[in-house]
Amino acid sequence: MHVSDGPVTTCQHAHQLLPRDWGGPLIQQADAPRSGSAEPGKQPFDGMMVWIGGPCDVELVCDGVVQRWRRTTGMVDLLPAGCTVQRVEWDGAPMQCSSLSLAREGLPVLAPGRPRFGVLDPHLLDLAQRLAEQARLGQPWGLSYVRSLTSTLRSYLTGRYGECLSAEDSAPRRAVFGEVKLQQQQKKTVLGYIEEQLANDLSVSDLAQLLGYSPDYFSRLFKCTLGLPPNQYVIRRRIERAKMLLRSGSLPIAEIALMCGFATQTHLHEMFKRHIGMTPAAYRRCFD
Repeated sequence: MHVSDGPVTTCQHAHQLLPRDWGGPLIQQADAPRSGSAEPGKQPFDGMMVWIGGPCDVELVCDGVVQRWRRTTGMVDLLPAGCTVQRVEWDGAPMQCSSLSLAREGLPVLAPGRPRFGVLDPHLLDLAQRLAEQARLGQPWGLSYVRSLTSTLRSYLTGRYGECLSAEDSAPRRAVFGEVKLQQQQKKTVLGYIEEQLANDLSVSDLAQLLGYSPDYFSRLFKCTLGLPPNQYVIRRRIERAKMLLRSGSLPIAEIALMCGFATQTHLHEMFKRHIGMTPAAYRRCFD
């Protein structure tokens, strides 16, 4: 069954989840019976399909290539715009499908010509299910939350299944769409949090959790956006705050160290000398 403006789907009784002022992608939910066949056709936009239930044996022909696998709960199919599913047959236990179309969200995110079926990706599954839940319940956590989830989903899809491929595969997409970076709102959120929490422990895991990313993936995005790994950026911001406090007052250096997130005065001394080329005390004397 094909629903206009959404991902191609083989399910029955598809219905859209579009609460008022919805800030996310077009989402449809549908049920797949125990067995059946369909000829879905060409995928109009980048889309993904999340499957719950099963198991179910699937045989599918996409762009002339036959694929067979056992679909189990939590699997995701990724369909870039332009791919054509000529035929699909399935047999097994009933399943429910949530399909998400990124048609309204701007540039493509999936690598063209590379559909993927039966993907097991817990992070991708979690993001899609969170969005579907918000759509089902009428966006109870607000427009900003849904937009943030959508931005995170797009960034993750682009990084994992779009631009972050081999150098040969990703070069043409980077030339068109640019490097994979944090979205402007994501950048604002992370940098604001760092400034607020400079005096406290700041781990890469904490920062990644703000955006729903894994630490490794977040670190790659952060470095591509800011030019530095997260830990080095935090150290530089701590040193800049220490410089400001050293210039503008007479607080004890040990107290400044704690206010800037350094464990001890010795730690501040070592980092300051490494980055500035002099000790905190010598730096202060320059402004006496």
